[in-house]
Amino acid sequence: MGDAGGWVNIAMLSIQLLSSGSTIPRELLSNFYQNVSNFLPATYAVDGIMKLVTGGPSISHEIIMLFRILMGIIVITLILVALQWENKKEKSSNLTNI
Repeated sequence: MGDAGGWVNIAMLSIQLLSSGSTIPRELLSNFYQNVSNFLPATYAVDGIMKLVTGGPSISHEIIMLFRILMGIIVITLILVALQWENKKEKSSNLTNI
């Protein structure tokens, strides 16, 4: 994504830090951030660390959710790489036909 990727990364990290509950309790956040936090890995990482630190219940739910997010990211990455590979393959075949 070039330079735009860096800006997207900064925005995503900021949203994750706000919505994870690490800086502000999630109960004080707007509904938007509370809903978005369910899809971001920082939420489950913070919840797991808090449970470990305070001696709370099992962190198996957080581990499962982080694993699901990881699998989703791997699938999306594989799709994007396959699309780029096909695009590159088409361009190289067009160059050899000229």
